[in-house]
Amino acid sequence: MPLSSGDYLVQPPAPENDSFRTLPEVFAEAVTGHPGEYAVRDAHQRRTWRQWSEESRALGAGLQHLGVGAGDVVAVQLANSWEFLLAHVAIADIGAVMLPLHRVLGEREVRALLERAGARLLVASADAAGAARAARPGCVNHTLITSGTGADREPDGPEGTYTAGSFDELVRVHAGARPDPVAVTPDTPFVLLPSSGTTSARPKICLHTHGGLLSNAASVARDGGAGADRTLISASPFTHLFGLLSVHLSLLTGARQALLPAWDVDALRALADTGERTALFAVPAQLRDLVQRTAGRAGAAENIRFHEVRTGGAVVPGELVTEVRRLLGARTIVQWGMSELGAGMYTRPDDPPEAAVRGIGRPVTGSEARVAAPDGTPCPDGETGELQFRGPHLFREYKWPLELLVVDEVPMTPTGKVARAALTALLAAPIAVGDPAWAAGLAALTPTERARRVQDLVDDAVREVTGGVRDDAPHPDAAFRDRGIDSLAAVRMAGTLAARTGLPVAATAVFGHPTTPALAAHLLALAGETAVTGVRDGRSSRVGGRAEYPVSEADDPVVITGMGCRFPGDVRTPEDLWRLVIDGRETAGEFPDDRGWDLAALRHPDPDRPGATPARRGSFLADAAGFDARFFGISPRDATAMDPQQRLLLETSWEALERAGIDPRSLRGSRTGVFVGMMASDYAPRVNESPEAYDGGLLTGNAAGVASGRIAYTLGLTGPALTVDTACSSSLVSLHLARQALLRGECHLALAGGVTVMSTPASFIDFGRQGALSADGRCKPFSEAADGAGWGEGAGVLVLERLSRARRAGHPVLAVLAGSAVNQDGASNGLTAPSGPAQEQVIREALADARLAAADIDLVEAHGTGTPLGDRIETEALLAAYGRDRRGDRPLGLGSVKANIGHTQAAAGVAGVIKTVLALRHDTLPRTLHADRPTPHVDRERGSLHLLRDSLPWTRGPRPRRAAVSAFGISGTNGHLILQEPPQPDQPTAQPTDRETG
Repeated sequence: MPLSSGDYLVQPPAPENDSFRTLPEVFAEAVTGHPGEYAVRDAHQRRTWRQWSEESRALGAGLQHLGVGAGDVVAVQLANSWEFLLAHVAIADIGAVMLPLHRVLGEREVRALLERAGARLLVASADAAGAARAARPGCVNHTLITSGTGADREPDGPEGTYTAGSFDELVRVHAGARPDPVAVTPDTPFVLLPSSGTTSARPKICLHTHGGLLSNAASVARDGGAGADRTLISASPFTHLFGLLSVHLSLLTGARQALLPAWDVDALRALADTGERTALFAVPAQLRDLVQRTAGRAGAAENIRFHEVRTGGAVVPGELVTEVRRLLGARTIVQWGMSELGAGMYTRPDDPPEAAVRGIGRPVTGSEARVAAPDGTPCPDGETGELQFRGPHLFREYKWPLELLVVDEVPMTPTGKVARAALTALLAAPIAVGDPAWAAGLAALTPTERARRVQDLVDDAVREVTGGVRDDAPHPDAAFRDRGIDSLAAVRMAGTLAARTGLPVAATAVFGHPTTPALAAHLLALAGETAVTGVRDGRSSRVGGRAEYPVSEADDPVVITGMGCRFPGDVRTPEDLWRLVIDGRETAGEFPDDRGWDLAALRHPDPDRPGATPARRGSFLADAAGFDARFFGISPRDATAMDPQQRLLLETSWEALERAGIDPRSLRGSRTGVFVGMMASDYAPRVNESPEAYDGGLLTGNAAGVASGRIAYTLGLTGPALTVDTACSSSLVSLHLARQALLRGECHLALAGGVTVMSTPASFIDFGRQGALSADGRCKPFSEAADGAGWGEGAGVLVLERLSRARRAGHPVLAVLAGSAVNQDGASNGLTAPSGPAQEQVIREALADARLAAADIDLVEAHGTGTPLGDRIETEALLAAYGRDRRGDRPLGLGSVKANIGHTQAAAGVAGVIKTVLALRHDTLPRTLHADRPTPHVDRERGSLHLLRDSLPWTRGPRPRRAAVSAFGISGTNGHLILQEPPQPDQPTAQPTDRETG
């Protein structure tokens, strides 16, 4: 429906109109204002504004010499480099149009964009093989190759000549020349960018003008107070509008640029001049890496500081904003945008950290935005709608694919009108061009060419049966269902492929092979191409039908490379947990008032009354229901039907992978396993109050067995996916199973952890009846004041892989899983009563698995629930298993994170592991709370256990430092895990065969 200015929520004024400026005009002003000052620096040298002007003019003259004229498209596939900046200004100066190509694009994507845009010339670096191969005759007329860094130029040839295809010599030969004048106006087309989210072979391309892009940059400069005193570093590629914005800000304000060709924290540190006011443009994943590296590096906070950090392109959690401000000292701005508009919405530096999650910011100056309902009316506060935006810097148009379809006869109705349904079916019908020789024709191609040929064929079939309506899949491996292929279309698609190839493609083939790579591999198999082709079949790491498992080697242990967590006390990262532990804080608080609990009944003074509990407090997650459903492609209805435990697992799994330096989307189709500890859900009764609102979603949303499967489905993982319920030992048992799967070669990467969220107070009521809960909600492990467990909540997920693979991939190695064991109480003194002999035995089995002696362990992160009987049994088992063969001056350190965050039940084991990994990292044996008056069973028998009442240094010595983690379930299943500090990259992993007693 038509929109009027009155429909918009925000309509700020635009004090200046930069929509009527061009890049050559703005660049000339910058050169005139700062001719001898340096404009650009990289790791090799500095260049002035005058140098930039002279070399870009020479390049412009050279491009005209090669036949590039006004309106011609020049494609550029370069890193953030001096050559990119030269090309950007030169292309603008001669009135040509730039097509930036991301360096990660493959040959197929590059070819599609070059052909769609009608590129006349391509500029690429020597390592951009995809672009060079795609630039074949008939696609572009010329290809220019840069030497790479700009600091290591090719030798000059004879004066007046240049080597064909050399970017650097083209500039050299035309040194001192100026391009012929060309009329460039603010409405002149300048940059072509694929629409946000486009990955199809026929992408929509957004056309931006000079005035539109500069208007956007001018608004950002005004809103952010940018000036010539800044140095801008973009970690985002200039081929993205986010990175290109930093270039235009530099031109408009006269700010300097420091070039970061690729993301590398050490290179960034070297580039960031502490004497300059530096502004960093970086996406959230890069900031997480920078924050993690800064936090873990002594003195790093003083070595690298930024005046401003601007981020966007993905979800920006509040804790990330907080850490950037704290560790980097930077005012932080979050912005939203897309290829169609550039920077659209933003937060202010003084906005609360969570503003980027809970709101949409404010539109940049001169623009207007509103949230609209489906009927076009503004949405009331608190309701979800469509974000509508307008302003002078919006793109001008799409370049759409045009096709001419010829039919023998247009179907008509008896009354002489076009039969639209019949015509639609006629145009959608597959063209019968089956070729019996199709399979034979593959033989002449290389394996890579065969894979590309078949994947192109599959994508063409998708577009044919859908009309291309939804073929803007967010990932190359997106499921056909998400690309608009329903059951009927899947059958038609199989028929189309059968007709095109002459192969016996079954009607169910699309269902059994639901992605382009998977279906392409299936077609190759039908064609007899069973040799290794490099095409993943989408269901495993099998290539060409053969399973390839790594060889298990004793010196290649399983290691932890990433961690993600949520725990009470607003703990949203492992670093938050460590600060909570080391500061000696605890999290017990009042029962939550946002879960629909009958608090009056729970707090009834008669604890024996039905619905009452003697416990008055617990440790709860502050925002257990918070979840970005859209980020994971889940509808609001399905998200509401999902147990919050499943939601937390998705978020912490994603964060753990990113912290390991892994793009979660890159794992699609990989043999990655999922091992999740989770107890029975108590969320379903809440949504069952109105089941008709969630028809079809309650079963999968609340079945514990689906929790691991949902992670695997969302990320496209094809390794083992198990949900483990052994009660309070669930997450530690999951880690044990994940480690075994990795050692056996059942998967090459694994996510393992656990989760607990109490949607109802049932556990407080039931365990209160048994007298097992403390009234104040605190766990007081191994304390004389221990009076029961204090329930808590949380989630933790670890990324596990073999050491060799982690080293090859450059993933951070946080700790080694040296050994693990699981056993059962058997016929103990009661179904739920702990068994000391069983606990002692599981410890001995874990030590044997690690090939270690008891004296080799420095610290035990105990189960330590704070129940008097449970603590005594565990203490006696620890003394029996670890008390022998220990020197009196080296007692075993003892503690439990439950003293801080309560008993997080199915997440308890992984919480202890995360705490212990952090203790290794920070060289500290952290204190445990409520230990001022220890139980008489600690510190008084044999002197072998030392309850950590104070934090102590954990110094490195001649042998690796090691710790153990215990978790015992009410189910009777016990787990024990041995952790070891990671070896240095040039050292072998310690695998002792004899006891280490020193």
